[in-house]
Amino acid sequence: MAGRGGGYYECDPKVKSEICLPVLHSDDNVLGIIDAESFAAGHFTPERQVWLAALAIVLPQLLIKLPPLENGETLPN
Repeated sequence: MAGRGGGYYECDPKVKSEICLPVLHSDDNVLGIIDAESFAAGHFTPERQVWLAALAIVLPQLLIKLPPLENGETLPN
């Protein structure tokens, strides 16, 4: 189902835990979102949340180093 905010993802009813974190560029523009799900309740412990948050922080630095996209565009530095 698409709405004003774009496509809507309907979660699997078996999912018991979910965490969503923005992947931000240095200018605070959103590059993407980490959306992790688990069928286990309480799966995203504080330690796992810290690891995923660290990934969300490091990921933009790695994405900028990727080769140009097919249409020649690159992510801004």
